[in-house]
Amino acid sequence: MDREIKNLAEAMGLTPKSFERKKVLLEIAEKDLLEIRFIGSPLLAKVEEIVKELQQYLLAIPEVQEIAKDYDLEVFRQKAKEYLEELFGANYDYDHCLKLAEAGTYYYQAGIPHHLIPIGYRKLSSIIISILPEIVPKELCLPIKISLEKIFFLELIVIMHAYFYAEEQKLRETMVRLERLNHTHELVKDLHKHIIRAEDLHNLIQGTLKIFTDGCPNLEAIAICTISPEGSPYVVAMNIRNNKNQEFFRKAFCELAQIGLEHRAVLSLHFTEDEKKLPLISKIKKVYGINYALSFPISVWDKIKGTLCLLSSVPLNLSQLEVDLLAETVNDLGLVWVYLESKRELEEFHLKDHLTGLPKRDLFTKGLDIILKAEENVCLVIADISDFWAINHEYGYGIGDALLQKVSQRIKELPHPLLRGRIGADDFTLVLPMGKEGTPTKYLEELRRTLEKPYRIQEHQVSPSFTLGCALSPYDGTEADDLLNKAELARQKAKEGKGVEGVAFYSPELLEDIRRYRELEQEIQKALEAEEFEIFLQPRIEVKFRRISGAEALIRWNHPRKGLIPPYQFIPFLEESGWIQEVGFWILSQTCQIINQLRLLDHNIRVSCNVSVIQLRQSDFKENLLKITKEHDLEPEDLYLEITESALAEPKILQAISDLKSEGFHWEIDDFGTGYSSLLYLKKIPASVLKVDHSFVRGLPDSKEDTEIVKLILSLAQSLNFTTVAEGVEHFEQLVFLTGLGVQEAQGYHFAKPMPIEEFIAYVNSYNPSDYFWTKKS
Repeated sequence: MDREIKNLAEAMGLTPKSFERKKVLLEIAEKDLLEIRFIGSPLLAKVEEIVKELQQYLLAIPEVQEIAKDYDLEVFRQKAKEYLEELFGANYDYDHCLKLAEAGTYYYQAGIPHHLIPIGYRKLSSIIISILPEIVPKELCLPIKISLEKIFFLELIVIMHAYFYAEEQKLRETMVRLERLNHTHELVKDLHKHIIRAEDLHNLIQGTLKIFTDGCPNLEAIAICTISPEGSPYVVAMNIRNNKNQEFFRKAFCELAQIGLEHRAVLSLHFTEDEKKLPLISKIKKVYGINYALSFPISVWDKIKGTLCLLSSVPLNLSQLEVDLLAETVNDLGLVWVYLESKRELEEFHLKDHLTGLPKRDLFTKGLDIILKAEENVCLVIADISDFWAINHEYGYGIGDALLQKVSQRIKELPHPLLRGRIGADDFTLVLPMGKEGTPTKYLEELRRTLEKPYRIQEHQVSPSFTLGCALSPYDGTEADDLLNKAELARQKAKEGKGVEGVAFYSPELLEDIRRYRELEQEIQKALEAEEFEIFLQPRIEVKFRRISGAEALIRWNHPRKGLIPPYQFIPFLEESGWIQEVGFWILSQTCQIINQLRLLDHNIRVSCNVSVIQLRQSDFKENLLKITKEHDLEPEDLYLEITESALAEPKILQAISDLKSEGFHWEIDDFGTGYSSLLYLKKIPASVLKVDHSFVRGLPDSKEDTEIVKLILSLAQSLNFTTVAEGVEHFEQLVFLTGLGVQEAQGYHFAKPMPIEEFIAYVNSYNPSDYFWTKKS
């Protein structure tokens, strides 16, 4: 007898002893068995007739008809014959009992409703009893009938016992699966909560390992692996229970990861079966009794980022649904992993200037704080290229960037500075020690001589002049921010020619700047009244169709004495002083007027203008903006608003942007990459356009670093369905390169500089794509 059936019977409590006990309770004696055997031979002669009548009866039952659709009736007849042969020839011992248990299990697995089984036995009994008068004397019919009913009742008890036991086992298995599935759902839920809240890679990976370890007590070890630049897997992090040999497991996980990476799908291994595939990890089985492994590929955009590997001493027995749930979650982990890597790169870029490699303001300030705590006397210097704007204007931004790089290289080669940095477009910072005489004069003279030596850049010899603003510690302050502010005041003094040979030191008299601040405020007011501000337009080109798709409205100050002043020279003051409120609404009003002017000329060109974070902080900004659009007979949908990336981290600003979006205004993210935004903010902001800052475009296509940053930004924009615009496109080569990278729109001097509305209209009317693009192949 099959061992599996014996195990089943034992699990049911159906032992030889219990079977005999049932026979006793039903008063089945040897006489009953003899009577059944006595009628066996004549009944078997009529077996075809018996089976046919039983089949006709059963097939008249609707439920049986439904089951019979997928059942071979010839098989039924054959099994019925075999059963009758067994019935009339059995010894009714324990082997026969096991056969009955097997039959009950079979009926359950075949999907036969339990109430049909007694019905079938009752009909079979009825058929046999009706035949008895034909094959035995009349006086034997009743005792044989009683014996037959006893036997049928015994068989029915065993069969139904096995049937309901199989049903109960199935229910238990289902409950176990449901409990495990529920546990998996809870695990997945915890993982998702953690993944979306992870702030950095270390937190993401270590938290994931902890959730698996805490939630899966049968796990002996877990690891997250990734791929080295050489293509081989290595362990990023792992958790191992009971402080097992770390290095041994690290190597074993690498072996498992390699198999997983080659498989590129969820991989389940039983070490007994797969030892040849994993000679190293199979040793874990011998040493620690770990027999099972599961490897999930971490896939991001159809590329394998790494694997998540699990080791267990017991079978994991995951259903396909559980495997799919975990696999999807592991891929989500990979997506956030890539995002956090990108975020870290952007954060590093935020702290270090990509053009010069020098610390930016935040990092420099931290370093300055450390120095001020450790050094008694230092001199903070801000070195400003006085004529940098003129150099850019005369030679172009490419030469300007090259000059910045050469200046930074000379600063790095100076032996004395304690700290170096770049905190502005043309502002370099240095922390100098005091000389023996207690002044930084010697070092300042060396610095001036070094910086003002001519620079050979391509075919040009550039000779910039520098102004140096200095603040001394501890005399002028002992806090980094305070000392920087005072050095900036001194730098401004030097730029205004109030220093000695371009060098100025901070002094309390610089508070005179406050007076000049007020004077500038008066000039701004006068400029508004005298209509000295103008709106210039710079076209934006859709590179795929080579057409003018839009324009950016840019403010210029046409000063009566100073001439045309670019915005970077007065916008910071407007924001600092609060004048940006009034000037900003003037810009919006002028932009609306320009939109109407273009429409009258049948130019379907969208116009965007910048909005300051200062404006968005005002509670009445939306109300006033709606009022402006209404005054110009425009809908909110007609106006495109630009906001800098740095504003996205402020929840109040995000809310204001969302409110305006709900009114119909369009939003674009300007200067992207100069700050760093979390994926959460970028997903939340209701913008449709992302503008790549010109500082990344300048170095293209030669700068590998700029190329990687632009690729990263474009990939992020694509994943969030942003339209991408490259700012500051100055050369044909940049346009070709950016088009190849997938930029959708371009803006910059290659197409046109910002111009008054009259010139812009003339530009639109005369625009010819062949002046700017390559010839398309026919």
